[in-house]
Parts: sequence; C-alpha cells; structure tokens
Amino acid sequence: MYLFGEKFVDHFLNPRNVGEIENPDSIGIVEEEKGGGKIIFYIKVNGDRIIDIKYKILGCPSAISSASLISESFIGATLEECLKIDINFLKNNFGDLSQDVLYCGNLSIEAFKNAIINFLKKEEKND
Repeated sequence: MYLFGEKFVDHFLNPRNVGEIENPDSIGIVEEEKGGGKIIFYIKVNGDRIIDIKYKILGCPSAISSASLISESFIGATLEECLKIDINFLKNNFGDLSQDVLYCGNLSIEAFKNAIINFLKKEEKND
C-alpha cells in the first residue's frame, strides 16, 4: 500500500522519456533554489505539434512522476493545448496530493511550459 496513488508510483518507478533530444527545437529549465533541484525539458516540434519530449531531473519523486506523465501525455499535442496545462492536470491524473507534492509537480509543469514559450519566442524572431 502506497501513500501515493498507483499511477504516481508507476511513473516514479518507471519514468518515461528520460534523457535529452539531440538538436531540440527548444529547451525549458526550472531551478528550485530552496532545495537545489533542476528540471530541463527538451522538445521537438513539427508545425504546431510536439513530436518528441524528453527531460532530465535532479529532484524529488513528485517532480519525476510529473515530468514522466507530462512527457507521455503531450507528445502529439498542439503547442496551444500544451500551454493550457496547469496543476489540475496533476490532480486529475494523480488524485489528491499534498501542497508540498503539488509544489514539486508544478515545477515540472513550469519547465515544460518554458520550453514551449522559448520555442514560440524563437519562431517569432524568425518571422
């Protein structure tokens, strides 16, 4: 019996899409100053859709589970759909979590969104 839900534990014990994309279209980074954690998301984009997501983490189980879930859930999604992700995405997928756990999960969301925002800024400069 786990304190966390089965899906949360599965993503922590079997994280998906860990690593780095060679020549990514964008990178998003979040550093957690208090605990020293760091999350880096790499994305590859074709048109307006994300075709690959990878990440690296120095962080807690919540950050790892959340990044794994994000990477699995948003491949094939449009950039607009990806930017709508918020803390409710984690609540809907992982169930009730404490504020501390949600805080770390939200760092993964921020890093993912930073990758998308950085991509859009780069595209805007190229127009």
